[in-house]
Amino acid sequence: MRRFTLFFLAFVWLWAPPAAGEQARAYTNGLLWRIESPSAPPSYVFGTIHVSDERVETIIQDMLEAVGPLDSISLEIVQTPANMTAAAQHMVSQNGPTLSQRVGPNLFAQTVAAAAPYGMTAEILEHFKPWAAAVTLSMPASQLRAQAAGDLTSERLLESYAAVRQIALYGIETIDEQLGLFDGLAEAEQIGMLQVSVRQNRVIDDIFARLVNAYLAQDLTEFHRVMEDFSVGETADLQEFFERKLIADRNHRMVERIQPRLAEGRALIAVGALHLPDKEGILRLLERRGYTIVRMPTLGFADPAR
Repeated sequence: MRRFTLFFLAFVWLWAPPAAGEQARAYTNGLLWRIESPSAPPSYVFGTIHVSDERVETIIQDMLEAVGPLDSISLEIVQTPANMTAAAQHMVSQNGPTLSQRVGPNLFAQTVAAAAPYGMTAEILEHFKPWAAAVTLSMPASQLRAQAAGDLTSERLLESYAAVRQIALYGIETIDEQLGLFDGLAEAEQIGMLQVSVRQNRVIDDIFARLVNAYLAQDLTEFHRVMEDFSVGETADLQEFFERKLIADRNHRMVERIQPRLAEGRALIAVGALHLPDKEGILRLLERRGYTIVRMPTLGFADPAR
């Protein structure tokens, strides 16, 4: 279960639909931003993409060179053994009906077929909650295999960087907070997620490639545009869940929790890139609190004036 847990945590963001209204968007060009205040040394906010890719690794290295010495690094979740165990417990049903009983024989058969390249059997899937099976299928099997083989995601690279240099490492959220959101979904909404995921899994490699390319171009407008091809917006309830609870509400919570780190200064706040832009994105919320937000072009990034 451990390798599937790591994969799942990496791709919660992939289920977030784009925010409505182009005119409301802000901070859509760029991944690295300096956060300035008169009372502390500058800190930095960096948008990650939760994948293992040599090109992304190069961006991480360039970013770390650009920000200079750090006193702390904050991630959405620190992948400790305890957190991974807690995540696994959230993903599976300890008691009660199996997945096939919850989703019906037809959808279960489709899920088993889609999950075969991931090395997941029907017996394994029977223990999964519908939302957990849905998010599992939202990542290419090749990425799962790469991470299982030891390739590091952005978060694991930053965790390693902090450990080697003895930089304080903080988790902004808890596993229960993140995954408890999905547990709170109604049964019909979870099944709806799985239906979309099974259908989209046929083209997940193409969608994934487009997402990575948009990220490498540090173009979050294009990032959102790609998400429109993989949105769960089949019902108003799901749209509200993903737009409000999974993104906006968490942005407000994360901004509140990183205040001690910003007060100390020389902090790096690294969160999924979708949390940065828009009127309720982390950068706009920090701006409203009086911080000065400065875009930092870094070596290896796309030309911000393109």
